[in-house]
Amino acid sequence: MIIMPYDNCESLYKCKASQVTVADKSEGALPITKDKGDIWFCTSCFYCEDICPDYSPRQYAIDRRRNKDQQTSRMLEPIDKLKKQGQLFDINKSINDIRTDNELPILPPTNTDEVAFLIDEIMALETSEKPLTRDIVDENQSKKIALFLGCLITYRVPDYELSARRLLTKLSVEFKDLPFACCGSIMTESQSEELWLIIVAYNLALAEKYGVQKIVSLYGGCSGNLRRANLILLENPEKMKNTNHHLAKISLTFSGKVEIKHLSEFLR
Repeated sequence: MIIMPYDNCESLYKCKASQVTVADKSEGALPITKDKGDIWFCTSCFYCEDICPDYSPRQYAIDRRRNKDQQTSRMLEPIDKLKKQGQLFDINKSINDIRTDNELPILPPTNTDEVAFLIDEIMALETSEKPLTRDIVDENQSKKIALFLGCLITYRVPDYELSARRLLTKLSVEFKDLPFACCGSIMTESQSEELWLIIVAYNLALAEKYGVQKIVSLYGGCSGNLRRANLILLENPEKMKNTNHHLAKISLTFSGKVEIKHLSEFLR
């Protein structure tokens, strides 16, 4: 049984205030640390890491349980979706119709060839030394801020996205939409740290390529994911070198110059 780092939690399980645990007492951070509940109910908001005075229950319980068996269909299915869609959810015609009805723009499609290329490279499913080509970006047309929606925002909460766009416009904040992929999510991190770092770096390198200086994310999990991987790469030259070795094959470079802010932080 996987439990908290110490048997008697002296801080009364502060992680029980996890958003998922609050919504369903049988799921979320606290039950998962007791080896109960569905490990995929965790959304990687990192609340438990922020609130735990010692070591995070996510580090000791959630990740360890997810790493037990990486070759099950449940573990591999999200990776396959990322390869085919660039996102965990397919932004198909019906989703775009909903977006249009909600006065939201049709987003630029993710370059799934590039995402699949990187995933195959790291998972050793297929390797290739042939670089992929990409369009040259006219940086004179670039705006300095890009919105990062992640997978869930576009699929489930268009009202939140619409309010964010209208608010930024009202405040005269110029921003743009880029063909971002999934933030890397818990799915890629559970497969391997290397894959996770490269998927995150892919998005940050895209922003650099388009002349963007700051990413504003609408989802806390995405914000934490992008920032955490960005910091790991900047603090580990060998990991950064390896990441850029793979990104170079699709004509991208990660330097860590892009700032990542959650919408609430940006507004503050």
